[in-house]
Amino acid sequence: QNTPNTFERDQYGATIKIESQLQKSTLTSITAYNSSIDKYFGDNDQTIKDVSGWGRNQKLKNFSQEIRIATPRNKQFSYIAGLYYLNENVAGRDTFTLGTDFLPVAEVLLGQTIGQIPNYLESATTNAEIKSQSAAVFFSGQYRVNKQFNIS
Repeated sequence: QNTPNTFERDQYGATIKIESQLQKSTLTSITAYNSSIDKYFGDNDQTIKDVSGWGRNQKLKNFSQEIRIATPRNKQFSYIAGLYYLNENVAGRDTFTLGTDFLPVAEVLLGQTIGQIPNYLESATTNAEIKSQSAAVFFSGQYRVNKQFNIS
């Protein structure tokens, strides 16, 4: 191959969980943040010729927050209820290149002579970004009628 394949990733994150005992339940807060940056470049044709390459740079960041209250499961009536929030951003850039040694391949594909073009380089870049926010409310409960029968 004429260009070495490379891959780099920087990734980090943190989570904080706090629990507080109330009279008959537990209040829990979970906060999280994650970030990742990826860089990749590869020699598509895997030969010593400069035919084509492809690269990707991507960034991911997300933040989430959950707050919930729960009762012990061994009670006659138990439940868990809460709120959840997620904010996520993903951005990517893809680059595809065709080099000087692609011209003979193009001649075969097109069925016609192109000739030599000094320092030929063609590239295409695609940029994409996704920004997303989600929220949810959740609840699950159980009522114990007797040792053998529960209503959920």
